Amino acid sequence: SLALSGTVMQGIFRNPLATPYILGVASGGSAGAATVVVLGFVSNYALPLGALIGALTAVTIVYRISWSRGSSSSYTLILAGVALSSLFSAITTALIFIAGPYEQHRVLFWMMGGLWRSSWTLFKILLPIVTLGAGIIFAWSRDLNALALGESAAAHLGVKPETVKKTLLGLATTITAVSVAAAGSIGFVGLVIPHIMRMILGPDHRVLLPATALGGGVFLIYTDVMAKTIMQPVEMPVGVITAFFGAPFFLYLLRKKIVGGRMR
Repeated sequence: SLALSGTVMQGIFRNPLATPYILGVASGGSAGAATVVVLGFVSNYALPLGALIGALTAVTIVYRISWSRGSSSSYTLILAGVALSSLFSAITTALIFIAGPYEQHRVLFWMMGGLWRSSWTLFKILLPIVTLGAGIIFAWSRDLNALALGESAAAHLGVKPETVKKTLLGLATTITAVSVAAAGSIGFVGLVIPHIMRMILGPDHRVLLPATALGGGVFLIYTDVMAKTIMQPVEMPVGVITAFFGAPFFLYLLRKKIVGGRMR
């Protein structure tokens, strides 16, 4: 779902550096998780639920700020997301500071990202949300193709840009929030996989969207296996492994942008 959301974000913003966390989902989820831990809730589902509420709260605030006049530019959304991310990161830092050693350890491990908290019960709860969201996104793939040409061109093709943006951004951030709730903040999956699949299959979102969803799952399985085996019997956070792959790729994209003099 992270790779799928990344593909949607890059298509809407027409920016190769856009990620699923661009609207403050990860920072909101971290603040929600930290709040639950500091308040002393110890249930296995309290932390994912707190993270989900925090992530959706952050996204809702970003939308309310950006669409206060009925429409929004991509720049307004991104700037609102950056500002909210900074605010929620400050809240998380403050909560970690006042927490006890055990609570600090819990929050920090969750923020690194990992699949060790996953269970079949949690999987059954979250799967319908992700499946429904992904299915609707697949159905709107033609509209995303049109939007990638620019909002004016999309409007001439009979597509309503604001409706498409609101719908797809809402769905993408919702399934991202669900992923954050289940596994913490796992970075770079939504950046690396869409680019690799786009290089292999081309820019048609009718093919690209399901391919990135599948590719993201396969990539996460491999990195989880690496996280479990590299330092046995200790399991590394999956987010650390994905960062080792993703950070160099991000620098490559950034260098390509600078050398090319424009977004590609």
